[in-house]
Amino acid sequence: MDREDPTARKRRLARERFARWRARQSQDTLNRMRAADNEYHLRKREGESEEERQKRLAFFSEYCDRIHPQIAILVCSKFAADLHCKSASLSRQVRKCETSLQQVDASLEVTIGRTCSKFAVSLHYKVIANYSKNRVRTQPGIELATSRFRSGDANH
Repeated sequence: MDREDPTARKRRLARERFARWRARQSQDTLNRMRAADNEYHLRKREGESEEERQKRLAFFSEYCDRIHPQIAILVCSKFAADLHCKSASLSRQVRKCETSLQQVDASLEVTIGRTCSKFAVSLHYKVIANYSKNRVRTQPGIELATSRFRSGDANH
C-alpha cells in the first residue's frame, strides 16, 4: 500500500511533470538556437569572397594559437588549485589522525601505568606477606598466632 498523502502525491507528480516539460523545452530551445546559429554562419560563409575567407581563417588560426596556451595555463592553474586544496585537506586529515593517535597513545600509557602500579602494589604486598610468613616459620622460638587458634589454646 502506498502511504503517501493523495494531495502530496498529486503535487509531487505535477512537479515531476513540470520538470520533465521544462527539460524538454530547454533542450528544444537550445536545438533551435544552434540551428539558427549554424544557418547564420552557413549563409555568411556562402556570401563571402575568397579574401574574406582567408581573413577569417587567418584570424581563427591566430586566435587558436593565442588561446590554446591560455587554456593550457588555465587548466594547469585549475589543476594546481585543486591539487593545493586536496593536499590541504589531506594535511588536515593527517593532523587529525596524528592528534587522535597521540590521544589514544596517552590514554593507553595512563591505563598501562595504572594497571602496572596496581599490579606492583599487589605484588609488593604478596612478597611482604610471603617473606613474613616464611621468616616466622624458619626462625626458632616464633610461633604463629594461627597455630594457637587451631589447637584451641587461645589463652596461652
